[in-house]
Amino acid sequence: MRFSKLSLTLLAVVFGLAALAPCAGQAAAPTPAHPSAQTTKPAPALRVECSKEGEFCVAVPVQWKRLSDVFEGTGFVVAEPGTGLPQEQWLNLTAAMIFLPEPVEGNALPEFDEVVTIALVSDDGDRSTLERSRREIAGREAQTARVRVHEAEGKDAVELLGFVRVDDDEVFSLALHCPPDEEARLAPVFERALASLKIVPQPAPPATPAAPAAPASKPRAR
Repeated sequence: MRFSKLSLTLLAVVFGLAALAPCAGQAAAPTPAHPSAQTTKPAPALRVECSKEGEFCVAVPVQWKRLSDVFEGTGFVVAEPGTGLPQEQWLNLTAAMIFLPEPVEGNALPEFDEVVTIALVSDDGDRSTLERSRREIAGREAQTARVRVHEAEGKDAVELLGFVRVDDDEVFSLALHCPPDEEARLAPVFERALASLKIVPQPAPPATPAAPAAPASKPRAR
């Protein structure tokens, strides 16, 4: 099946968004000599973050800051404030509702599985999919992927990606981009955000009331 160039470009931009803001890794904590002595840290408190235009809400850590909206308000970026780091290097999570453009005449919209496959393909070989799985999120068909990204500086990064089919032409996407040594700590943040997805359709605008009909004129007496 052939897709319009617009569709392919949109998917490449959307699902590559996390890589546009590479994160500088914080120093990894030293591993204790006795693993059994490690204590499990409690999960961070969460708050609900929503996109009105994207018609969805997800849960994110309360300490994370909303940096900006993306795609004309149908998504947003939240990030973990990094001590001594510029804002563009904070570890971040991007959530967005993607509205697929109408296909060119004679073509059909791609199936959900094809959308995910397109999103994971890299023309220049700088990305390789390590894991891909199917699941159900909020009663909807979903897929997740773990991707290794080869960055320009010669370092590798990890992307955790989530895709949820909302409608034939709507796909929710979630992307976390971080250094490999931060993956274990941040994976629960990604999982909780994905599992918390709630679709919140906006109410239709009220119908414009019809103008009252003009009263019928009475016939003149002759």
